[in-house]
Amino acid sequence: TSACCHTFATTKKVMFPEIEGYRIQRVIGRGGMGIVFAATDLKLGRAVAIKILPEQIVGSEHARKRFELEVRAAAQLEHPSIVSVYGSGTSQLIDGVDLSIKIRTDESIESGEFGPPSTLRAADYQRWVAGIGLQLANALSHSHDHFVVHRDVKPANIMIDRKGDAYLADFGLARINDKSELTAENGLVGTVAYMSPEQILGRNPIDARTDVYSLGITLYELLTGQSAITETSCTAAMKQISEGRIQNPRSINSSIQRDLEPIVLKSVLPDPADRYPTAQAMAEDLQRFLDVVPVLARRPTVGTHVNRWGKRNAPWVSALVAMTFLCLLAIIAFGFYHSNQIERRSEIIRDQAAELLDVRGIELWRDDDPSGAANQFRRAVALTRNPLLRQRQQQRVAAIEAWSAKLDRHETLNGRLLARLSNGSQVINR
Repeated sequence: TSACCHTFATTKKVMFPEIEGYRIQRVIGRGGMGIVFAATDLKLGRAVAIKILPEQIVGSEHARKRFELEVRAAAQLEHPSIVSVYGSGTSQLIDGVDLSIKIRTDESIESGEFGPPSTLRAADYQRWVAGIGLQLANALSHSHDHFVVHRDVKPANIMIDRKGDAYLADFGLARINDKSELTAENGLVGTVAYMSPEQILGRNPIDARTDVYSLGITLYELLTGQSAITETSCTAAMKQISEGRIQNPRSINSSIQRDLEPIVLKSVLPDPADRYPTAQAMAEDLQRFLDVVPVLARRPTVGTHVNRWGKRNAPWVSALVAMTFLCLLAIIAFGFYHSNQIERRSEIIRDQAAELLDVRGIELWRDDDPSGAANQFRRAVALTRNPLLRQRQQQRVAAIEAWSAKLDRHETLNGRLLARLSNGSQVINR
């Protein structure tokens, strides 16, 4: 009988199960999907890890598919930083602990049993974190090259051995060949605190960048000593993830090296297009950090923060832009209206002045001052824009000019006649 068919009762005291062909030695891990025991394969004489389901989920179709998926995924992968799966429920035994134990208690690290010695300086510890990040990124790159997306990268699925090396385990939620055969009832698979925004929002594609995000969150937690997701309720945590509200690591731990922080921040950007495109690209940047050469990742600028804020608050930004546009239209419309009102009042004032000039011109005409009257009428024509007033005043000017011309001719003729009469009188007198 395969190991995965055995069950145990989830009591405080764990009873070692009896499994044909195996000798159970100790418990090395436990979680929602069962307890993992260290055992010896009596037939092959090798140490193995056996995962055994709790009896309340042993009949679950979900659990059965998860075991089958893990075996199929692992069968395609062979990498020094990936835990090998031998069969249903049995896998390579790593002489160590899962990374979540170090994050929760740090007891194993402080005792010097697993991982780096507790006496390491901050800079050396950060290099160790970057080193296991490099190992895991290379493991994910190998997985992605074989069309397997892990989808559940988190400390509990990462083993640390006595040398401090990291191993990626549990491909039970993997997506193989871009097909996901395992989903949860609520549509989410994985642990919320390590899930990417696209997983939370149910958006495709779920690809290599999804695993890059989860690895970045894990490194964040190792460097800062606290989760990147600070909300405690599931709903609030999902909202925080989808909005990309993650505090800069150096604001929590100022000793984090300046070239390491941008690598983590680039990995956990909310938009997959802004992250490392592949796990290999992330691994290369981690290698640059370890080689003490400039990394490609850069700290976000103010413009980047504004752009991300706009993406997170797209509905509000759209509303703000619409309101701003409407306000500008209102201001422009009011400006036109006000300008037209001023122009209209100016026209009224000019028309009133033209009418006064018109009246004055008539008075001068009646006082036998046609020249003065014509000047008043011309000024009225220049002021008014009323076509009727303009036409009337132009006609008056034309009439005065015609009358003046006629009067000038008459005066010329009268002058000539008087001159002739004067000449005739002189002749007669002689």
